Amino acid sequence: MAGLLGEKLGPKNTHRFTIGMVTISLLGALYLSSIFIIHSSDPIFAKLFTWIDSNTFIIEIGIYLDALSVIMMLVVAFVSLLVHIYSIGYMAGDEGYCRFFSYVSLFTFAMFALVGAQNFAQLFFGWEGVGVVSYLLIGYYFTKPSAVNGGLKAFLVNRIGDLGLLIAIALIFYYVGALDYPTVIPMLEKFDQDILYLGLFEINGLTLIAFTLLVGAMGKSAQIPLHVWLPESMEGPTPISALIHAATMVTAGVFLICRMSPIFDYSPAVLNLILIIGSTGALFLGLVGIVQNDIKRIVAYSTLSQLGYMIAATGASAYTAAMFHLLMHAFFKALLFLCAGSVIVAMHHEQNIQNMGGLRRELPITFVCSLIGTLSLVAFPFTSGFYSKDSIISAVHHCYLPAASYAYMCLLLGAGATSIYSFRSLFLTFFGKKRFTGAVSEPKWQITFPLIVLAIPSLFLGMSSVGLFFIGNIFGNTLSTSTIANAQMKLLSHEFANPLLSGIDALFHPAFYFMILGFVITLFCYITNHETFNRIKPSLKRIAYPLEMKFGFDWFNDHIIVRSIIQFSRRLYRYLDKHVIDEGIILGLAKRCLQASYTFKIVQTGYVYHYASMTILSLFLIIFFVLYIGI
Repeated sequence: MAGLLGEKLGPKNTHRFTIGMVTISLLGALYLSSIFIIHSSDPIFAKLFTWIDSNTFIIEIGIYLDALSVIMMLVVAFVSLLVHIYSIGYMAGDEGYCRFFSYVSLFTFAMFALVGAQNFAQLFFGWEGVGVVSYLLIGYYFTKPSAVNGGLKAFLVNRIGDLGLLIAIALIFYYVGALDYPTVIPMLEKFDQDILYLGLFEINGLTLIAFTLLVGAMGKSAQIPLHVWLPESMEGPTPISALIHAATMVTAGVFLICRMSPIFDYSPAVLNLILIIGSTGALFLGLVGIVQNDIKRIVAYSTLSQLGYMIAATGASAYTAAMFHLLMHAFFKALLFLCAGSVIVAMHHEQNIQNMGGLRRELPITFVCSLIGTLSLVAFPFTSGFYSKDSIISAVHHCYLPAASYAYMCLLLGAGATSIYSFRSLFLTFFGKKRFTGAVSEPKWQITFPLIVLAIPSLFLGMSSVGLFFIGNIFGNTLSTSTIANAQMKLLSHEFANPLLSGIDALFHPAFYFMILGFVITLFCYITNHETFNRIKPSLKRIAYPLEMKFGFDWFNDHIIVRSIIQFSRRLYRYLDKHVIDEGIILGLAKRCLQASYTFKIVQTGYVYHYASMTILSLFLIIFFVLYIGI
């Protein structure tokens, strides 16, 4: 409606209509959450219609509801509603106002389709839908080359992950002959000893399925090396950055792993790989965030780092901890992005934190909300981020897998990196001297209201819901119930039995010390001894260079992969297209026809006696072949 009739409805009616629809979705999600979370209902499958009905298989379209999908719906609807309200103020006066709201609503629908799918065919529809709409939103400012390139980069990189998911779906159908969740998971568990022969290699069937599912998750949840698209998504409007990074696209990969968690627990090799990939991203992508100056890109690299924590949790079979952090992260990350947008609007679309400073007086609401979001992000005790992040670190620490020790150290160091880039952004934006000219004031209420709403769960939701997740076992049998998964649940239920004591105990944990160390370093460099730090900063360039180069991932993609493909394409054009096809087949055929015409032209002399002689000769040849050869 908003997309087709937006121009006729006008800006006000467009945002009223889309906000109304999202509000209805949120109310529905709240009602469903009361059924599955409070009353612990069994999964519900609501069939809508049969899409494919053949002799070999049936694919039905419907909605699959359980605690996992309902919590995802609740997060998506809540954050999406606040983003819609926020966009009224942020996108005011934009030429594509109606188009933007139609994109955001379509994005929300695609995510609902993904999490509510009852089979892999539906999931793939939502999966691709999220990818397509993200391309439209990242490239929303289509007259801006960097936005167009950012959208294209996100679209192309995600094709790699999508190919992995597609292969996984094909393998699942090969084994089971069906794609619906209730059939697939119990049936696949019977093939844990099955071996596939790939040429000279042998591989366990479930291991291959788990690996290809992981590749799919790495694309959407932006894990190394498929993470390079996510910072480019900052080219889109800030409200959609909040939606992509908090509640929709980037959470799809984590959701996929949790949905298929019983399969992953049958493959320790893939779990080890997940631990390595997730923890490496949590540390090294967090380090890259330290040298960023764009306020949105700092939060983007923060998202990459936090996604690493969630993925690492799934590698340790702590699926509940991963979903708990996904939920908490949705609130405080949306808060931080929307706070960044508030600052950008107030600063007349300036995004470089080096050109800010002292904004806490001019933007008191934004400052307080940014402070709350930052404290939750760095996992300060008693904030929501503390309970979810600490549960992941604890689960990885007690994991039995060989890669767990490496992952644990990366997550601890990542806590220090998180503290540095978070407080650096906060200090340079809101503290110190003003490094700008002109008047600055708090934006419209449509911008500040969502900040206040998001600040509440960012601060208090963790403490109030940690028992529900780890003691109440909110997901029941929805997630894996393997021995290792149950052991992790038992550990976390004991550790967080008393949320207040858990917060006090955290004061003696290594993660807290790394967080405090990061805060002290940042305080020294940017507040108490800023001038001293500026003098020694040139000597740190060699240390900062790998971070500024983003550890070479973009360079490798641009100079090795892209250039190699371009050079290969040029050679194909030069030799295959130009010489073989153009000169060899097309022009060559024309030349041969021309040469043949010249040859036959010699016979055409124009003299009648020549034609008569040829006719008589032909007649004698025919008689000869008929009489003596017997044709």
